[in-house]
Parts: sequence; structure tokens; C-alpha cells
Amino acid sequence: MEPLYCSDLDDKIENPLSPTIRDGLERLIKEGRQGLGCVVVFAAGNSRANVDGDELNAHPGVVCVAASNNLAKRSHYSNYGSKVDVSAPSNDFFPTWTCASRIWTGGTLGISTTDIAGASGYSTSDYTNDFGGTSSAAPAVAGVAALVIAKNPNLTRQAVQKRMEGSADKIDSKGGQYNVSGHSLYYGYGKVNAAKAMLDPTPTPTITRTPTITRTPTITLSPTITQTPTNTATPTPTNTPRVSRQVAASNVGQNPVFADTGRVTGPVKGNGDESFEDIVVANKASDSISVLLNNKSGQFPSTGTLLSTGTGSKPSFVELEDLDNDLYKDLLVVASGNEKILLFINNKASGFNPNPIELPYPVDSPLSAFVGDLNGDSRFDLAIPNTETDQITIVLAGPNGVAGPGVVTTQVPCGIGGLGQLPTYITGGHLNGDINLDLVTPNWEDGTVSVLLGNGDGTFNVNQVIKSGVNTRWAAIADFDGQSGNDLLVVNQGAPQQFPPISGSLIIYFNDGNGGFGSARSLVGVNGPMAAIPTDFDGDGDMDIALINGGIPVPFVNPAIPGNLTIYYNDGTGVFPFRDIFASEGGSTTVGERPVSGCRARLDNTLANDVVVASQSNNQVFIVNIDFIPKSRVYADFNMDQANNSLDLFSYALVFGMRDPRTRAIAELSGDDCLDERDLLTFLSVRNNPIPAILKSAEPLSEIPSSPGSGDRNGDGVVNAADVLMDLE
Repeated sequence: MEPLYCSDLDDKIENPLSPTIRDGLERLIKEGRQGLGCVVVFAAGNSRANVDGDELNAHPGVVCVAASNNLAKRSHYSNYGSKVDVSAPSNDFFPTWTCASRIWTGGTLGISTTDIAGASGYSTSDYTNDFGGTSSAAPAVAGVAALVIAKNPNLTRQAVQKRMEGSADKIDSKGGQYNVSGHSLYYGYGKVNAAKAMLDPTPTPTITRTPTITRTPTITLSPTITQTPTNTATPTPTNTPRVSRQVAASNVGQNPVFADTGRVTGPVKGNGDESFEDIVVANKASDSISVLLNNKSGQFPSTGTLLSTGTGSKPSFVELEDLDNDLYKDLLVVASGNEKILLFINNKASGFNPNPIELPYPVDSPLSAFVGDLNGDSRFDLAIPNTETDQITIVLAGPNGVAGPGVVTTQVPCGIGGLGQLPTYITGGHLNGDINLDLVTPNWEDGTVSVLLGNGDGTFNVNQVIKSGVNTRWAAIADFDGQSGNDLLVVNQGAPQQFPPISGSLIIYFNDGNGGFGSARSLVGVNGPMAAIPTDFDGDGDMDIALINGGIPVPFVNPAIPGNLTIYYNDGTGVFPFRDIFASEGGSTTVGERPVSGCRARLDNTLANDVVVASQSNNQVFIVNIDFIPKSRVYADFNMDQANNSLDLFSYALVFGMRDPRTRAIAELSGDDCLDERDLLTFLSVRNNPIPAILKSAEPLSEIPSSPGSGDRNGDGVVNAADVLMDLE
């Protein structure tokens, strides 16, 4: 009897199994072939999910088959797990609505096979050359099993399976992460080799088929977070939006996947118009970056200027920052296609030099980066997560920046105990009350979030790995409840392609004051969530959230759910009672059909924060200019001395700002020998930049920034507390 092959697409076997089908499967495995047993082959599936809990693929008598591509790498869609037995060649492709477009390995070739003749066939001819999925890998394994049985008809099914496993090729030795027993979660015991399997084997030690794989780290995961937190907020959609907005679209390159904003023209400081930020966009399919310059009224050209990143570069990330210490923002690019980090230097005229510098950093399949001062020397450093090694490349800048001499690189693990797999993104901020930058990575593969606390010297320790959800793809740091430091905002995309489908989620993890995260709150209204941006949108001083929903396409739902931009409004305690959903308008959506990422922006001269959204299916960026009705400023006795004065303003900045320890002795920053509002204005003028120089008592007074000349922020002719509160807004 020939091996039985069951396709994950074509077969209609129920899961979980009915008693009748389970009995039939057991009889095939145990009694087929006159008692030798049938070799039953199942396709692992195409959901990029763990199959260990699947009754069919995890059955001990079934051969579970994963897929690899023509580059001997994992097909991005292939399911995985300790129950995978072997792999076989197939194609590789990705749906644009998933994160896979940013982690695709590049192999494409499908399998050539005959087709059903005539009109009933799958193609116009009687053959096809693009048969793919684990559905094409499984019959290849069944064919190898049939060859082995044809040559050795007296072999039991167990012997046939061991023959295939023992002769399999250990492809992708690094990314496969084979254990001591020779088993990989992604390829099983390797890619089947028909020629080797046909050879008569020499005696070998017995191979244990199912090694014990622990995913429990050596430290206790604290806290244990369920996929759906018990504290769930249900914001009410507002009939009248709390903010007004104007939406415009600009054309960019093909498959835009990431956007950032900043001033391209003019120096970073001192030009007086930092609010009118420009836009840069990574176009993955066209190997380019789009640059859109602000006309200093918040408007942009209909089509951006393109910078080439090189054939096959597939840029997945961009950021504008001064990386050569000349006060002009340069353009950092992560090219995921050829695993390069590129730096376009600002030409100090109208844009960037067209020929980028290739930075020689040791990276492995990077998708993103974080820019910040990681060691307290007032230079911008880099942290680059590597999706293959699950490590972070730390790049400490030299005197002339990250491209000059004196650069130091190290590697830091982004997880522990096997957790923290495939970090797709990275962000940084202050999590435990000191002045050191900390790092956070969302990890797509195992649905976790890694929290790494900084030591102030460019080294980091994994403090916590939080199990968050399925396909964790984005994280942000902000203080949502006004207590105990900055919190974590996490986006889990979910897996609507699975059956039953797994919904995405938007979760806030609240800080316990020491950089640990216990209680959590989940927000409703997510549909294929892709990214979330924390900022104050309605001008009340509280951190709101802009969620970019990518939507869910057919065939996973019918009709398709389009993407949208949803703004959740914070009441100041981390509760979001209201939300605005900016969706369909005049037959089209506000932010395109399939938005994938976005960023906060200051595009005009209003007090409001704006949003820029990249939409894959439209090949556009959507520019959302936001405005709100100004609210009156509130005075408060923050230091509880029964008086409203400058000391209250310092208390406000220290308690509700970075919460760094400061004393009155170092609070005199403006150099006028008087502790007053001018000192706080000086502090606020550098609040978006690294400030360790201010904290060093040995720093000469001449090195400390002086008060801004335009201290009269409200135009009443007097520099006083009202001006400081204007600046705080």
C-alpha cells in the first residue's frame, strides 16, 4: 500500500478528529501494509505557527512535513515545532498584509508538476511550475517514502521514517538551530534526500525522535500574562471627533513599509522652524527611499523624490537623525534584502548625498534599528536587532559619529531561556528611574516582548520576557497612567489565516516602578493591528494612542475589513473611554486600504501632534494634520509648599518628565545665578536630546545651554511661569 499524503489545503479531515476518523487513522498506521504500517504524511501548514498542539501533525505515527525554499532556507509561511519530522523543497512567498514582507528570505521557485488535463486543471496547460506551500512539500516526502518501500517492501513504517530522518540534509545550519539530537523546530531532522534514503544504512545509534525542548527561561517570567488581560477597557467611539484633521496623500515607491519624520533641510537646532518636519519612506519592493520636503505650511509634493538603495536591498526601516555630529539630520536605512546598514549623509543644502555609506557592522537579517545615546557620551548610538541570531548589535559612536573612527560594536542577547525569537522591531526609553536608556524588542516568532535595562555604558541585561500574544510586531514606551514610570505599549498582529483565527491585540503593560511590568490592559477595536503611536493628540497633557489597523483581507474574512486609523483618548489614568475611528470617507479610506506603519510628526505650526501613515497597497503615505481646541493651563502646588512658584514647575518637570534624580544645586542651568523659570526653559529646550552633560557637576558652566532668547512664549512681554506652561504643552 502506498504512503498516505494529506494536504493542509485539500484534505477535509476534521481537527480535532472525530472518533471514526481517529480510529481509521490508527488502523492505517498500525495495521496497514499487512501489519507493517502505512507511512502517513501530513503537511505542517502555512500559518507560520507552532504545530505542537495540532492533533494531526503532533500524532506520533504521522510524518509532519515543513517547507523550505530554493535557497535552503525556511519558507516564511511554514509552520514549525518540535513535532516537525522532516522538510522538503517548496516555494516561498508572502502576503503583503503580514509582517512576512519584512522577514522574507528571498527564495521564490515553486515545484513543477503535472496538472489535471483540460478545463478542470489548475492552469491553462497540463502542467504547472509554481506548486507551493507545505502542500507541495508533503507529497515529495510521500514520494521518497514510496521509493524506500519499493526497494525494501518489508520495512515497517517506523523504519521507513527513520531512514528518511537519518538521511536528511541539515540545511541552514545556523538559522535551523538544530539541537544535540539533530532536530530543528523548522526543518525537523532536515531536508529529505531521496538518493541517501535509498542507500542501505550502516548501523547507527538509535535516534530519539522527539527531543525534549524547553522554552522555560532560567529566570521566572514575571508576570505571567494571559493573551487577553483581565482588565479590558472598552472605549466608546465618539460621534463628533475630539480632534479635527485634514488628510492628504503623496505617492511614494512600491510597497512602502516604514516612515519617519524630521528636518532634512537646515540644522537640527537654531533654525526656529523644527515644527515643519519632512518625511522619509522606505519602499521595499522598489529598493528606494522617498523623500518629501515640507513647504513650511504642512503641505507636501504629490510625489516624493527617490533615493536608490541598490538592487535587491529591500529597505525595511528609515530614521532621520544627526549621526555624524554636524547638527544636520542624516538618513539611516536598514536594507533587509542584502543585510546592510546604509547611511545617507545630509548635504546641508536640499537633501542627501545620493551615494550612501555602507556601515560595516556585524548584523544578521536586520529589519529595524533604534537611535539613542546608549552610553551617556551625548552621541547618537545604534541598537540593531538581528532576526536570525536573536541578538542585538550595539554600535557605540566615535567622536565623528557612527561612520567615523572609534566605533565600538558588541552583541547582546534579546531574550533568555529560548524566548525572545525573531525580534522584528526595537525601541528605547527610560523604564526604571535612572538616566540610562533601556531597550525593548517585540519578538514575532514566539509572541514575546523583551525588556533590556541599560547600565549606562552601552551594555544591557535582559530584565524580563513577557508572553504577549501571537505575532508580536511593535512596541512603544510612554507613561499612560502618570504613575511609576513609563509603561509598555505592545501590538500583536494575530493570525487571522489560522483556523480558528487568532485575533490581534493592543496591550498596555504598566510599570511597577523598577522596570518590571505586572498589570495589563487590553484595548478593543483592533483589526489586523500593525503599529501604535503614543502621543498627546487632544492637548490635555495625557498620552493618547494612534493605532494603525492594517485590516483583514479576503479570504480570511468576507467581506474584507479595510484598514483604518483609530485614536484612543487617555483620561490621565491609563483608561481610554473614547476613541475616534478615521475610516471610510467618500468611497476610500482615510489612510489607505492596507496601512502598515506610521509615526508621530510635527508638520505645521499648530500645537497639535500629527501622524504620517505608510500604506502598502496604495503605494502612498497619508499625511494626517491634526488640530484641537486649546485648553486652559492649570497651575498646581506640585511640591506641596503651599505656594505656586518656580519650584512647582521644576517639580512638574521632574515628577512627570523623565523622573531623573536632580537636586537644587544643579538646577541653575541658564547661567544667570538665579533659580527661576529661565532655568526650566533651558531644561525644556534640550528635553528631546540626551542630557547627561547637564547632570555632570564637573561640566563647565560655559558648556551648559543658555536660556532660549524667545522665553516669552505667550507674548505677554514677561518671562514667567505661564511661558513655561506654554512650553510644556
